[in-house]
Amino acid sequence: MSVSVERSRLVDLARTVYDGGLGIEDHLKKALAKKPIAGLFSKIEEKLWTMLIKEHPWKDFTFGKESKTRANILKKICRVLKSKL
Repeated sequence: MSVSVERSRLVDLARTVYDGGLGIEDHLKKALAKKPIAGLFSKIEEKLWTMLIKEHPWKDFTFGKESKTRANILKKICRVLKSKL
């Protein structure tokens, strides 16, 4: 059930759910520094799942053997976004 999502795609998703005044890169830097993980990342995750289900209808996203907890998925999203900040 492996699906790759590039950082640029996550940043594009962040742009679609962010409505603030800062540039998205600056906002992501600030949000990534906060604990607990900011709500923006939950919105990104929801949008990501919707996108993946539409793009990969034959994949099984029902969380079988390869399931991850929500916290782990959010950590992975944050790790990918931090990679080039």
